[in-house]
Amino acid sequence: MLDQHMLALQNRILDRPAARLARLGVPADAVTIIGFSIGLASAAFLSAQAYGPALACILLNRLLDGLDGAVARAAGPTDRGAFLDIALDFFFYAGCPLALRLLTRRPTP
Repeated sequence: MLDQHMLALQNRILDRPAARLARLGVPADAVTIIGFSIGLASAAFLSAQAYGPALACILLNRLLDGLDGAVARAAGPTDRGAFLDIALDFFFYAGCPLALRLLTRRPTP
């Protein structure tokens, strides 16, 4: 129930910049890959205990994840793009907890 309200707000915020990117010829896949790269940086920052930069990268990753979908809607979605988006999202979702787990791992005596 809350999702539909959040989705409407997200669309109002992202549709204008997405339409501009689509007019400029920026493919949604490029936005997806850039967002994923920033997400990977967050995992590296987490494992280095640099929590401020990690949070900034996570927030930017989430913003770009919404933006790639809006660009795809503006330019015309593709099955390949949808697969790339969900696959890289899953890698990102696994990478952050893994980075935190590596951080808390203690060597055995």
